[in-house]
Amino acid sequence: MSAVNKNISILLLAEKPQENEMAVFVDEDMIQTVLRNLLTNAIKFSYENSAVSIDAGVYHDDNRFLLVSIKDEGIGMSPNSINNLFKIKSMVHSYGTKNETGTGLGLIVVKDFLNKHNCEI
Repeated sequence: MSAVNKNISILLLAEKPQENEMAVFVDEDMIQTVLRNLLTNAIKFSYENSAVSIDAGVYHDDNRFLLVSIKDEGIGMSPNSINNLFKIKSMVHSYGTKNETGTGLGLIVVKDFLNKHNCEI
């Protein structure tokens, strides 16, 4: 189900870089997959008529890190779910706010792609 179908606003909070412009060298397809998966999950677990925000900015005093965040106003996760997020043996089917299904496999792919870029989630 899409953001349009659930009337979810997508808010881009990141400002266009000016003085602190930063170049990042990544596999574009992998990072697009990561962002698409995280955004899809945010929409899936968000309530109707809510918002998902995307933000990015330089992180750390030496300007060597880029922090990207995708935040939703959704159902949240139990501590047990959080502890098992990236464990393939502990994958559990979950349901979004409109009964959309999920297995957690996408997050395992996200973590793997980010690890290949020396990044963390």
